[in-house]
Amino acid sequence: MLLAFHQEKNAMKQKLFLFTICCTTLCALTSCLKSNDDTGITYHDAAITAFSVGTLKYNKLVNDTHGNDSIAHTTLNGATYRFYIDQIRHEIYNADSLPYGVDVSKVVCNLTAKNEGLVVYKPAGSTEFNYFSTNDSIDFTQPRTFRVYSPDGSSDYNDYTIRVNVRHYPEGRFAWNATAYTASALQGLTMMKAVALNHRLFVMGFKNGQAHLYATANNQPTGWSELTMNVVMGETAVNSLTTDGQHLFTYSNGGVYRSTDGQIWQLMSTPTLQQIAGYDDGKLYAVAAGALLVSADDGVNWSAETLQDNSNDLPQSCLHLLSFASRVNANVHNLVLIGNPATSVSTGAQAQLWSTTLNNAAATHAWSYYGLAQSTLQAPRLAQLQVVKIGENLIAFGGQGLGTNTQTAFKQFYVSGDQGLTWHQNADLKKPIGFENNELAAAIALDDEQNVWLITSKTGKVWKTNTAGLRNP
Repeated sequence: MLLAFHQEKNAMKQKLFLFTICCTTLCALTSCLKSNDDTGITYHDAAITAFSVGTLKYNKLVNDTHGNDSIAHTTLNGATYRFYIDQIRHEIYNADSLPYGVDVSKVVCNLTAKNEGLVVYKPAGSTEFNYFSTNDSIDFTQPRTFRVYSPDGSSDYNDYTIRVNVRHYPEGRFAWNATAYTASALQGLTMMKAVALNHRLFVMGFKNGQAHLYATANNQPTGWSELTMNVVMGETAVNSLTTDGQHLFTYSNGGVYRSTDGQIWQLMSTPTLQQIAGYDDGKLYAVAAGALLVSADDGVNWSAETLQDNSNDLPQSCLHLLSFASRVNANVHNLVLIGNPATSVSTGAQAQLWSTTLNNAAATHAWSYYGLAQSTLQAPRLAQLQVVKIGENLIAFGGQGLGTNTQTAFKQFYVSGDQGLTWHQNADLKKPIGFENNELAAAIALDDEQNVWLITSKTGKVWKTNTAGLRNP
């Protein structure tokens, strides 16, 4: 009956819970790059503009007739996996990792160079460059360096790092992996939030009356160090921490700040906000008193979004903005906003959910509230509520229950497979061994190599897992 009620409500609002992944158009098309002799060249002179891989050997893990693990030797069409080209950092990679068991030690690939520029690469174990041929069988078990020369006959070139990502775990077989390391730098934080940017993981936390920021490389769980920020920030900065893929953003002491490295922060504007919710498709979103605001210029100017329902029902803390792609229309995507309500508005056990559908062909859109006062399947209202999107699923985790929610702190994970409408437990998604319920704070985040991190502050324990095991929770 609850599901039917949901469907009827959704039909009345004529909402589609769908989204489109809109790749940010990089400004590198006109940026100035440098060769070894420090001669300025542009993107048009020496660039790789397309990359793909061919048919790959696939040692697929399957169950035999007795339910035991078995290996099926087959192949995978690698051309169906899209590779992204970052013309600023000169990196090429597949965001959707190849399945566990795919052999990338002998890969035949295709690429396109701007104006048919000459391409060479460094084979595994070599310090010398070889001429690239589409017949070459290349070892991509480690990132490879490709070099493309300007077609004008000069010696100018650009180097690209190409990564062929493969999942480290079989899909649907989830297991946390302790890093066997205590991040002592993070101990004592009373609240935390983590985001990934430029192959680094950033954790902001609060202790001794101010916010602190820490960072480590994606592949270095033991490398945590505190960053010295040029601005003293307060508690609001922690939950407002977000990224647009090139910068960090946060809100503190009445100001919206932006940073590329976590150390030098630039004041963008001074609006009155509750919290920054997140970033999507060139825009920052934030909640203010009685309004949902949006900025299309990195937080300099803000305008109010249209709401179909009562603004009192907007969440006020622990905000998370998630985006979902449409499976049928590349011009449509759906945004979901989840967070805890103000205590003056609700004493209930559930968090609050809003959603809107963005259509490139439509001039306007409006946000709708999807709260159901008596629903036991809504997102839980938890202190330090954390929500992360993995594949098409949402994972929620948090501390002590708030309002009438009596959950013990950090008791369990919650999963939503319908873009936040309903939430449930999952037998395969459990806390890692050694996680203590009396933790001061915990943060969960997805890095840009598709690893899930779980970080704690009382014990300083850190866990990681690949998203393969969480694809269909």
